[in-house]
Amino acid sequence: MIPQSHCVHTSNSMQAKLKNDLPNIASEAERVKMFEKASLNDLNMAATQRLNDKYVPHGMTALDGCFTGGKLDPIPDICFVTTTEGMRAEQTSDLVGNSKVLYVGTLLDKPGSLRAGGPTNADGWRKVEAKMSEKGEKGKTVFVSMGTVTTADGPLGWQGSPDSALTGAMLCQSVWAAAFDALGGDAGSGNVILVTCGKDSSGKPRPLGYGRAAPGNAFVSQSLPQVDILTSGIDLFVTHGGQNSFVESITLQTPMLVVPTVGDQILNAEEAVKMGIGKKVSRPPPAENATKTAKVAAEYRSKVKTEILSMLDDIQVYKDNVVKASSKYRGCGVEAVIEVLDVAAGLRLSSSWLP
Repeated sequence: MIPQSHCVHTSNSMQAKLKNDLPNIASEAERVKMFEKASLNDLNMAATQRLNDKYVPHGMTALDGCFTGGKLDPIPDICFVTTTEGMRAEQTSDLVGNSKVLYVGTLLDKPGSLRAGGPTNADGWRKVEAKMSEKGEKGKTVFVSMGTVTTADGPLGWQGSPDSALTGAMLCQSVWAAAFDALGGDAGSGNVILVTCGKDSSGKPRPLGYGRAAPGNAFVSQSLPQVDILTSGIDLFVTHGGQNSFVESITLQTPMLVVPTVGDQILNAEEAVKMGIGKKVSRPPPAENATKTAKVAAEYRSKVKTEILSMLDDIQVYKDNVVKASSKYRGCGVEAVIEVLDVAAGLRLSSSWLP
């Protein structure tokens, strides 16, 4: 049902992502190999082993946990998609073929779980909790994340400026500075700011900006446990609006200020406004000339700051709306996936998810 496979050609969307994340590697095949190597991390391999231990004795093809180039080849019998039936986008035939597609909603695990791509030990989450505990009685907690694409090297990322006056670096640094401008202060002064700054190709954290330092009430890290932070009940999520972040924020009932960079993030930002669950600040268009770039960045930073404060002043309205919206995105998640896998392996007789 879940085949072990390695495709030769990646889908167009995955080719673009690979090229963006690994711009210095010209060969598509070499980029795929790099991603395959990265996928063999301890957390991913441990999860793969648990699946093999439970289901291989009942007929499932053993998984190797390796990235397969962004295309399912051969097409499996069943595909799980992490959105709901009512909110799904059009299916892509070259990816799903004739397989049974099940829309199970966001796959949310237990708080404190270690995840591939996030903190690798529980100590990281304890540090975040300690900072969050500094919030005062009337203080606010804001989480800022610009995702992984814009903070990565490439034409869509840190060095690039797709249809904009601002590069990814300028955009991210302006958003981070806006959050500090809005709520920054000494440690224990009331508000708390959590910032994911991402990393460069050598693994070093992205700089906050020339000569700029985080205020005492901020916690800045290359990666943060996003699901746990959203689950804890923060006041506002300042997000690039990528699909996972967008759906997780709604499902976990967190208002958002969307600062999109490219692609589906722009549509998600518009949807957040339409649903009344947040606001958006669009990426600035190209400037007339390079000398105006600094002014554009300053104006963008000021606007993000203004919208953060505006939303926090009226946050209950957004909170009420996102609570109502969350049911549209919440499926049966992990429980549904386990149920289907158990039926396919003969460990239970039937599933409400299968015909």
